[in-house]
Amino acid sequence: MKTMTLGKFPFPPSTNNQYATIMRNGVPIRIPSSDYKIFKARMADWHMKRDRLVTETRNFMLEIVARKNFFRVDKYYCVPKAEIYYKNGNLRKRDVSNFVKAIDDEFVKMVAMDDSRIKASYIEEMGIEGDDAFVFIVVSEHKFRTISEYVRGEVPSGSRATW
Repeated sequence: MKTMTLGKFPFPPSTNNQYATIMRNGVPIRIPSSDYKIFKARMADWHMKRDRLVTETRNFMLEIVARKNFFRVDKYYCVPKAEIYYKNGNLRKRDVSNFVKAIDDEFVKMVAMDDSRIKASYIEEMGIEGDDAFVFIVVSEHKFRTISEYVRGEVPSGSRATW
């Protein structure tokens, strides 16, 4: 299966840090945070420097759309090993899913695709040598499926269900 890999995207701010709240005439208003504005500017710069790769990815995705299929967009959040564990060896608390929305929004904007065509995704945080965190994305074709392709009979319910 053919895939497209795009790499070394700027690391996004957490969902918790994408917006700030200001008061305007006594009413709270959400505005993009300075971290989010910086991230968006860095993404635009990334795109400008790699326009040919972005065009190839867009064309690859258009071929998938022409076959009436969907996308799988896997994201790998690469962070320095020192940011995964504290010096005492305990795991740092970081919810990698909090970084997904910003990268997804900027990616679909960059390739000019509707994000409703993304029907599958995988995310992983991985350690790297060095100090500069980044994200890379792998795009592939995804054939939409139904639960009956995985489960025979009725889907179990409850917390102790096994398939």
